[in-house]
Amino acid sequence: MSLICSVGTTWFSCRLELAETSAGLMRPKAPKAGKRVLLENVGFIWKRLKFLHKVSIRNIFRYKKRLFMMILGIGGCTALLVTGFGLKDSIAGFADTQYGEIEVADASASLKNIGEELPEALSQLLDENTADHRLMYTGSWDLLYGKKVKSVTVNAVDSFDGLDKYFVLRDMEGNALAAPAMGEAVVSHSIAERYNVKKGDSIRLRDDNMRELNVKITGIFENHVYNVVFMGRDTMEAQLGEKTDINYALLNFREGADTYKTSAALSKNGNVTAVILFGDLKVRLSKMMSSLDYIVLIVIICAAGLAFIVLYNLTNINITERVREIATIKVLGFFRRETSSYVLRENLALTAFGTVVGLGLGILVHRFVMAQIRVDLVDFSVKVLPKSFLYSVLLTFLFNFIVDLFMELKLEKINMAESLKSIE
Repeated sequence: MSLICSVGTTWFSCRLELAETSAGLMRPKAPKAGKRVLLENVGFIWKRLKFLHKVSIRNIFRYKKRLFMMILGIGGCTALLVTGFGLKDSIAGFADTQYGEIEVADASASLKNIGEELPEALSQLLDENTADHRLMYTGSWDLLYGKKVKSVTVNAVDSFDGLDKYFVLRDMEGNALAAPAMGEAVVSHSIAERYNVKKGDSIRLRDDNMRELNVKITGIFENHVYNVVFMGRDTMEAQLGEKTDINYALLNFREGADTYKTSAALSKNGNVTAVILFGDLKVRLSKMMSSLDYIVLIVIICAAGLAFIVLYNLTNINITERVREIATIKVLGFFRRETSSYVLRENLALTAFGTVVGLGLGILVHRFVMAQIRVDLVDFSVKVLPKSFLYSVLLTFLFNFIVDLFMELKLEKINMAESLKSIE
């Protein structure tokens, strides 16, 4: 594809010249005819514009090929920037959201041989080392959808009252979800999106012992790590016809407690198989995601290269083709700043048009890229923050400003006497 695009573009650009006769090539081309622009019909605006501004507007629409090339090139530059910054917005902050806003407990403990009630030694240990805790059942079940099977984590709690001290059930807009009743459940956004599960649907779950649960979905909650289903223990026990043992606990430590010493103390109990500190998970995931900074930097460098190539080449062609015109206005007494404004004002306007196109294109490209990097156990938020749009616009105009500085030097070096003798 790269070869076809490169060679194809070259062929498309050269085909008309190569088909031309020798005599036709030797004759100077007639200059582009000036045309009225649409803005001229809006009298109250057109009449208030300065003469040189009118000239710039006419020149922009006079060279339509350059107009579309500039808008497309600058639009591509801005789209790349939006995509790069959007990747960081969507991926880099998911650990902070997951373990700072959703799973707000300090730690979790996996338990064994508990049954219906905590052993006295473990109960006393939890009371001594934690501010509060919530016991529950958790297990790996298969979600049956069509002819396919997918592993999900099923959490069953005695009551949803006070669960937000450990796990916040909220929708993707941040609104609190109603607790599921008997025979109902709520599922994480990743399950709903990937397996086409909607509110009001019924899903079927099966464990390793071939026991099955059929529950109605009453809500979809935000969650970025693992595919999770929440339901009441009464729903699970009613459908399975047996008691569900407790095997998991969410923990909140006392304020100022040493989390590592506390987790070590809990781990010594024979009924505790593992203690996971969510703070450590958050730091680990954040460090992993920090490598995204390099990806964003590469995208910015590519976008800058695209902008420089497009702006420099098109501006250079523009100046070369209009060297006689530019020499004429210099002879008429235009100062250096006036001459550069006369030519480069068009660049600024086209950069503005291209940036607007690029912002919309960037949103589409960002969504496409995010759709291609789905990870089964992680659900990324597809979002671009307002500051990312701002950075993209500012960087695009910065690239334009740098190119204009180089072009000003070229304008200054134009020899008026020699240029007026040339044939455009």
